[in-house]
Amino acid sequence: MAERRTVPLRERVLPHLLLHRAETAPDAPLLTVGAGPRRSVGEIADAALRVGGGLARLGVRRRDPVAVMLPNREEAVLAWFGTAVIGAVEVPVNTNLSGPLLHHVLADCGATVLIVAADLLPVVRPLLPSLPLKIIVVVGQADPDHGHVPWDEVADADPVAPANLTPADPIAIMYTSGTTGPAKGVVCPHGYFMCWADDTGRAVRFGPGDVLYTPLPLYHITAQAVNVQLALLHHGQAIVDTRFSPRGFWQRMAELGATHIWSFGSMTPLLHQQPPDAHDRAHRVRVVWSIPWPAGFGREFENRFGVRILCGYGSTEQGLTVVQPYDAVEPSAVGLPSPHYEISVVDEYGAPAGEGELLVRPREPASMMSGYLGRDRETVAVTRDLWYHTGDLVQRCADGYLAFVERKTDSIRRRGENISAWEIESIAATFPGVVEAAAIGVPSPLGEHDVMLVATTSAPVVPRELFDFCAERLPYYMVPRYIRFAAELPKTPSMRVQKYRLREAGVTADSWDCEAAGLRLRRPNLS
Repeated sequence: MAERRTVPLRERVLPHLLLHRAETAPDAPLLTVGAGPRRSVGEIADAALRVGGGLARLGVRRRDPVAVMLPNREEAVLAWFGTAVIGAVEVPVNTNLSGPLLHHVLADCGATVLIVAADLLPVVRPLLPSLPLKIIVVVGQADPDHGHVPWDEVADADPVAPANLTPADPIAIMYTSGTTGPAKGVVCPHGYFMCWADDTGRAVRFGPGDVLYTPLPLYHITAQAVNVQLALLHHGQAIVDTRFSPRGFWQRMAELGATHIWSFGSMTPLLHQQPPDAHDRAHRVRVVWSIPWPAGFGREFENRFGVRILCGYGSTEQGLTVVQPYDAVEPSAVGLPSPHYEISVVDEYGAPAGEGELLVRPREPASMMSGYLGRDRETVAVTRDLWYHTGDLVQRCADGYLAFVERKTDSIRRRGENISAWEIESIAATFPGVVEAAAIGVPSPLGEHDVMLVATTSAPVVPRELFDFCAERLPYYMVPRYIRFAAELPKTPSMRVQKYRLREAGVTADSWDCEAAGLRLRRPNLS
């Protein structure tokens, strides 16, 4: 990876990049979402300026948060770009949230404007009386009697003059799963998004004429900064799909002309499990970005499909700080430290160690998060001693590589989603008869984790009823697959649950399995 980034520091703001590209290559293809039309850079730039004008007409000003709750559709990108051009701050909201989890995000961010899909209005309306929201912009058909603003009124406004921004100005507030409390809003500067797009694009050798395919949701920082903005910066195209299907996948990639694929969670194992097909190598794909690198079958996958698998390490707070070198992939490691960040591995006392917690700090301004929204104490805690403390344990390997050991936190990762154990536990604990609840991740045959809930009870509890209770209140990916009841939870002398002991026990013979009961939760299909 080159030492110098592509974009000079002072130019690392999205409106500058978008309008510069629109001026120099207005007809260059940039974005396709689902089955929608392919949009050029010029079309997207014009639409973004009009959305910015529409938001400004609604009273949105610089640094105002604008919540956006949309599935993968073109309007989600335009809402993001439109807020950016006027210096407002996009708050992407997970479309699977409802009830207390959704209320927390919308209340915590302080947004007075929400852009939401008509399909999602039923989960938003019950929360409105206790939220600061004043204006609801609806994408799609909605009941006009509620007085909401149709999206077309925003999108058809006169173009606005872009704000004069700096790389340190916030572009987004991304909510990331908490482990000992509610989700926190990560304040992301313009420069940070640009650095992540720049660093990753060069790592995967993405350039003019290349096409990036991603099925990741646009409320994730990866789909925004690492996919769409990457394509814009490196003069390529982004194809954002509405959902992933392994059937006929490579034929579809050939039809789309994809050169780079962004995989998530179980996507790579599911592709590997598909029967051989004539289209396995009949495509242009060169790179599959897959986290983690599938050490068990990665080389076989590369040989079968004629691709190179790459991966790296980062988080919503820190960007791409460790990456696999394009020509020297080490399957047992997550990669080499990026030259744009300093790293340190320390033991529990903060002393340098061969294995311990990974600490990171940037070499340039505005290339990591600014902090947690409204949470100065948490921000100081993770950035103490002028280092960002990742909470992840790594091991130094030969030739400078780093290998991931485990997370220090109780975070669970399932189907590409980081999950807060605390949020699952807080819901399960409200079920009648449940005294204590502990959520853990157990190995999934598709990679990453399945969710397991271990609970103590004061009266008999039917697992299926507890499952249904969680399914009504949690996003589909948080609902426990396994439920086990125990007489007590193992604890430390200070009464903290020893989750490592629950993970060691894993799925026991007396664990209830929703899939064995014929139940399978899937992502809702939103238009």
